[in-house]
Amino acid sequence: MNSPTLHLPVAQIIPATAQGAATFTTGGRVIKCPDMTMGQVRESVFVGGGITGCPDWQVDFCSMVIQAVTAARKDMAFELFNPRRDNFPIDDPNASYEQIRWEWNLLKAAKAVSMWFPKHSEGPISLFELGRWLCNPKPIYVGIENGYPREIELRASVEALRPGLPISTSLELHAAAVANYVLGRGYNRATAVRHGEPNPGRVYLAGGIKECPDWQNDLEKLLSGIEGLSTCNPRVAGFIPRSSDDYTNMVKENRRNLESCGAVIFWFPKNMLTPVALCELGAEIARERPLFIGIEEGYKRSVDVQVQTGLERPDIQIVNSLEDLAHQVRGYYESLRRGVSSSAQP
Repeated sequence: MNSPTLHLPVAQIIPATAQGAATFTTGGRVIKCPDMTMGQVRESVFVGGGITGCPDWQVDFCSMVIQAVTAARKDMAFELFNPRRDNFPIDDPNASYEQIRWEWNLLKAAKAVSMWFPKHSEGPISLFELGRWLCNPKPIYVGIENGYPREIELRASVEALRPGLPISTSLELHAAAVANYVLGRGYNRATAVRHGEPNPGRVYLAGGIKECPDWQNDLEKLLSGIEGLSTCNPRVAGFIPRSSDDYTNMVKENRRNLESCGAVIFWFPKNMLTPVALCELGAEIARERPLFIGIEEGYKRSVDVQVQTGLERPDIQIVNSLEDLAHQVRGYYESLRRGVSSSAQP
């Protein structure tokens, strides 16, 4: 039985000229959500990172970047896209969607991306956005405050997706790195890695592991009997990393295995606590290979997954049960056997 699918509209980037773009010649300008009056400037940076439950670090960061740039070049015109609103309309049921859509538009419009992870929040939306843009050639800057609750997992994910990318450890160092980029002093050109050609008959099972039931085993049983299909399961029974290096090596190995697969399944169980799978989803969602997503009722980041997926991949139908995920995958591979190959979901 198919569960209800979730469809969301696709947002389009609104050209700056259509918004009455600001005309200024020198200095830095901060554009805050929901404003989209972008100017015609050489450099622009999206100021991504924690908002909910976090102090307004964005105002300090923007101030430091503007001061550093203007001290070196008073004639430099640039923009910083700040997603923190002055007043978030908490009573507006559409506010979360509009917030994510604004961020999606401005991330695409920005020439570079900055991501700062303060210790006060895991920043699940920021983790998705990080994964999405680590796999893009656009310059990206990452900083993690000491005490961030998922630092080991986040560092491992960055290293797996873009090896060698520097990670700032203070807001001051992070602002200095972004200011140097705006000034044209170069940036670390670490690029996303690819691990050969994927096997069309192999599917990767991504999603919750820690403190989650073994849904991978249940799904593998549901997928059994599909001709030519094999699964890649990242769950390792009894795995206890002895160090951050152990964890990083495991994440890298999982990434290599994922890259070897022709399709990817994501399942978000309701009792899933770690949001790092959102980073993995962000990294995968811009790819053209088949992607199947399921969300168990009660998963607390359900809206985030639905909105981000609807913006990036409107062809994907999100389902609410493992049975429906298996049904989608079975239908897709049956269509392949019939010679009806497509990147869209069945």
